[in-house]
Amino acid sequence: MKQYGWIIGAGLMALSLQSCNNQSKNSIPVNAKEEFADSAMSVVRQYTDAQGKKILQKVNTTYDIVEFTDKEDVKKLLVKVTNTETSSVDSGVTDNHYTVSVTGITDPKIHWSKDLRGADMDYTYKVLVVHSEGKNANEEDTYEQYSLQTGEKLMTFTYSSLMAQIVNTSNKRFFGYLSGQSATADKPEQYATISYVGSNEKLDKVNIKLKAGKTLPNYTPEITLLASQESGNTVASEGKVVILAHTDRTFKADDIKGFAMKVTYQLPDGNPSVILIPIRQDHIDLENATYDKSIFEIAKAN
Repeated sequence: MKQYGWIIGAGLMALSLQSCNNQSKNSIPVNAKEEFADSAMSVVRQYTDAQGKKILQKVNTTYDIVEFTDKEDVKKLLVKVTNTETSSVDSGVTDNHYTVSVTGITDPKIHWSKDLRGADMDYTYKVLVVHSEGKNANEEDTYEQYSLQTGEKLMTFTYSSLMAQIVNTSNKRFFGYLSGQSATADKPEQYATISYVGSNEKLDKVNIKLKAGKTLPNYTPEITLLASQESGNTVASEGKVVILAHTDRTFKADDIKGFAMKVTYQLPDGNPSVILIPIRQDHIDLENATYDKSIFEIAKAN
């Protein structure tokens, strides 16, 4: 590809502890031995390809400090994200590529890097979520969720996830539903897959299969959370969040209970069919799940 046009480069952004007596912006004197430094360049490039079409490429790097309150301590993570956005000026089609690197400031064992593709990404809830847009009527917006501490891929889900908040800790629990209209290479093994994960670990997964002769739409149905009356748990955000009242940062598996995922399908005759997936001892309690066994088969995934 022949390059024309212009290049704009931003100056180096340095993140360092310098061995000097300079004052930082917040007036904290830095007079210490440097242990770590990193820098990156932001660049804008314009190209013209062999067909005369203009292509614009932007490369931006951001740094962020994330505090993760764990069971025993507070981990401080340096999150570096380099976003390379390439777009066609004529068609408006855009491709985003992310390089995500995480380094433990207070825990040197934390160190990983991944190259990821998606329309955008987010780590608001201290897990990394990469969003891929559906490209046609047969694809839903799809999300891949990763541990911010280990970089492990925890699950893939369509449309949205559900979250259980554990009090006084960054650790959370998430439900994800993966439909057959996933916009990524990850597809359910059968009709659909439900994943149950923590902020840093996979916990459980079940596959949903339709009985012979039964048909339902392939997209994600309505999903919400319920709390049992005796648990004291509170449902919030229109059923998308449950707050686990009797937990804190020292929680054990026995404490994670008293809530369930509700999946509501609309049958061809217009009537609803509901699946309830309860949690007990921090795992899916399939023995006490309720659903129409004439329509569905549900089994633990391998």
